[in-house]
Amino acid sequence: MSRGRIPLILAPAPCPTTAFLALDLAGVEPFTCIIREERSLTEVRWDGNEKHIHLLEPDKPYIWSSCTLYDPVVSALRQCWFEDWIHGGEPADPFSIRAFHLNAGSGDPATSIRMSRPDGNATVSITALCMGRQGCGMSYLDLQNPDAGWTDHRIDVSFPSHV
Repeated sequence: MSRGRIPLILAPAPCPTTAFLALDLAGVEPFTCIIREERSLTEVRWDGNEKHIHLLEPDKPYIWSSCTLYDPVVSALRQCWFEDWIHGGEPADPFSIRAFHLNAGSGDPATSIRMSRPDGNATVSITALCMGRQGCGMSYLDLQNPDAGWTDHRIDVSFPSHV
């Protein structure tokens, strides 16, 4: 099974966390999925060997780093950059979030938020979702065609309360 199918399995489930626990993930690439149920957020993660479940604080900002691209040391470094940005006094609005994703790091393109490595692995796009009381917005930037600029979309969809 492709990990891209995981959200399609979890979203319609009456209890997505329970559905995650019931999945046979043998052979599935590592992934992280965030589940919203009622007033809670849960991170479910498959590391390729074990399932992990972590309750999140709904009002707290988070950053995730791909476990297939970053070792624990670099993930921790990226977490520090994020915390420095959060506590740096800039508002966490869509424009500063975009700037963070484009510019944060120590100057080493192999570990920066906008990653570029000699082996060809690189960040090719940035997608940001912003959910609020008035709906959901999505911003997208194709880094392979940066002249196109950011594309903003309003997403008018209804999800079950747990999605």
